[in-house]
Amino acid sequence: MTIPCIYIYHPPETRSDYAHINHQLAKLDSLMNQNPNWDNCDVITIPLDDQLGFDVANEVRRIKEKPGPIIFIYKYQRKLYTKLSDKLCRVVNVYSIEKPTCEANILEMCNQAADAHRAGEPRIPKRELIAFCIIAKLARGDYWAGESMNKAFLYKEDLPKGGFPSFISKSDVFNAADALFNAELLKRKSSNGKLKYGLSNKSTIQPIIDNRSFSGNRKMIKWFQKGSETVPARELENITLY
Repeated sequence: MTIPCIYIYHPPETRSDYAHINHQLAKLDSLMNQNPNWDNCDVITIPLDDQLGFDVANEVRRIKEKPGPIIFIYKYQRKLYTKLSDKLCRVVNVYSIEKPTCEANILEMCNQAADAHRAGEPRIPKRELIAFCIIAKLARGDYWAGESMNKAFLYKEDLPKGGFPSFISKSDVFNAADALFNAELLKRKSSNGKLKYGLSNKSTIQPIIDNRSFSGNRKMIKWFQKGSETVPARELENITLY
């Protein structure tokens, strides 16, 4: 399966120590054209500035608009590399090869990155995806039960009905709802002998929705880590929020 794109960041040809770079990238392109695994893949080469740096915010926007693995070749500013990796750790993998002896070395790294991307990397706990699906579903339905004047709840048995990938079971959803309740992210009450769930305070929930992440919630992170199954992190991007 062809990946949509791959990014290669490299020093500028204007630096005398890297005057050969464009010639080497042309040879890399020739090698890729001989391999059908790279058919229809957009190989995007991006020169660094003369100080071997780049604008992190601009590159994050670029990658999120068209996700694909990233490879840095030769030298680069490590602080910026680390910052980019951290910001994209749930979107794509970032690799580096600092001393490639030839274009074949770069191609080998590209192949490794492509294989990992096809395999669904980067990955997150399956439990995290389920928990976020619940948050998103209740938010779409306007089921706010925290500080809202007009509190709204959804019956437990209706919670798994729609809004989840097909590989998620009812029991998965119910277990995640319990974990969210124990972490004080959901409210619940009983009505006519049946449980109902609603979202907790908006000030707590909105950052989770905006960032598609439970970062900072220790109870949920601990619960995620107890699960053994993982899913591609890009599944989070497929969840409709509104």
